[in-house]
Amino acid sequence: MLLQLRAALVLLLVPAYRCAAATGGSDGRQFVYNGFAGASLSLDGSATVTPSGLMMLTNGTIQMKGHAFHPDPLPFRDPGAPNATAARFFSTTFVFAIYGPYADLSSHGLAFFVSAGKEMLSTALPGQFLGLLNTTDNGSRSAHIFAVEFDTLLNADFHDISSNHVGVDVNSLGSVDAADAGYYDDGTGRF
Repeated sequence: MLLQLRAALVLLLVPAYRCAAATGGSDGRQFVYNGFAGASLSLDGSATVTPSGLMMLTNGTIQMKGHAFHPDPLPFRDPGAPNATAARFFSTTFVFAIYGPYADLSSHGLAFFVSAGKEMLSTALPGQFLGLLNTTDNGSRSAHIFAVEFDTLLNADFHDISSNHVGVDVNSLGSVDAADAGYYDDGTGRF
């Protein structure tokens, strides 16, 4: 799944297999992960890295969450821009898989996110909350979280558009914008 997002964001959660590349702006802040073995990521919850470099955010245990954080904070405002509030550009390419416990039912999805810190994630819930928010924080301006979610279950409480969508979330898992996930066929050009 290759997506072009119209949002500027900083990668703090890196769930990917074998390749994740990011460019954080014109000041040379760039990083590339070709697998995660030996990467100095900060992991919590059930997140692990296998000896072959595969990042596993969960281990199949029901209602578990896992996070992987880039080791250093990345500035997401460009102080050199004419408008100091301008957000930095960000680009990434990645491959991931979401496996569910049943052949006909997926597990909840995953999210790339930006937050002011890791502390608030300690109270985040797994499942439909994607390890980002909880019932108290969801929808609160004090959550200070921006996420791009890859959601694989329809949740009416969050007004999901389908059971296979990409959403842009700001302080809530009710997406401010969403689109069905998929790809464009190279041969026909159809979605």
